[in-house]
Amino acid sequence: MKEDPQNISIYLSTLATINASKAEEEGKVFVKNLIEKKDEKSLIGAESIIRYILKDSKKADSLSSVILEKYPYGKLAKNKLVSKFFKEANEATTESDQNILMQYVSDFKNKYPKDIFDDQMSDQMNAVILNKIVADENWSKIDDFTNNFN
Repeated sequence: MKEDPQNISIYLSTLATINASKAEEEGKVFVKNLIEKKDEKSLIGAESIIRYILKDSKKADSLSSVILEKYPYGKLAKNKLVSKFFKEANEATTESDQNILMQYVSDFKNKYPKDIFDDQMSDQMNAVILNKIVADENWSKIDDFTNNFN
């Protein structure tokens, strides 16, 4: 098995359905090895194993904080920004809220590492904002919106 954190997580999740104690035992070894690598991808993999296989939210949250401190514009921070966007989008009701959402999209595009799904995700984020603008019948805001994101 390739030592990729994503493959390890899939392996451990599958193993846990068959033998939870063996998955936990192997998970601890993988976590130790991933943390020793110290790169963001490995640390995120370790955090995921701790959270979902070892079921230790407190330790996972602690590692998550370390990752965010070490990589403030990394993949984990980017994922948290997207989660925050969609959580706040469900609550956004004012024009000020919409401006905050548009800033999240701008940050998403400009501050974080690029990957193959960025265009799709920013399109989804923009669609959420546009739907809110249309629902509010704030037609003047559509010009601002399209000028910022075209």
